[in-house]
Amino acid sequence: MKRILATTAIVALSAMPVLAQSDTTDQTAPSATESSDMTTGQSGANSTPEANAGATSDTTTNADAATMPELSGEERAALTAEDLQGVALYDSADEHVGEISDIVVTDDGQVEHVIVDVGGFLGLGEKPVAVDFDDITLTHDADSVTSSIQATTSLTVEDFETMQEWQG
Repeated sequence: MKRILATTAIVALSAMPVLAQSDTTDQTAPSATESSDMTTGQSGANSTPEANAGATSDTTTNADAATMPELSGEERAALTAEDLQGVALYDSADEHVGEISDIVVTDDGQVEHVIVDVGGFLGLGEKPVAVDFDDITLTHDADSVTSSIQATTSLTVEDFETMQEWQG
């Protein structure tokens, strides 16, 4: 009897992670079937308007990213450290420079510098450098200020490589 109870308990406990798994659907599956239809040479007579609308929304999203409005002074002041940490920083040539990892704040609460991790590969060999907050242009999605913040700077990758490592 003890063996049956122990076995039942083990089976029940091992099934718990399966129950905790979230049920998500793969959103890329329709586009995969659309591309396979294109490769087989079908003229698209069987495609639905919904499928065509999904195909055009990706191109409009990329076009909108290039025309994202710049954050105003009030919006910049309202950002929290959590909003900025992890935001990718790009130079004027749209080349990835690094990611914002920390923020240096003055005594009166104003952001003075952002710390950007530059160089390295998969987090190894990165060096933190301090960049003036005024040298960074922040833009956002028109729908929400914090949904998709993008950061750009006029500094180049070479400028970041020659900067001294920030000692916090």
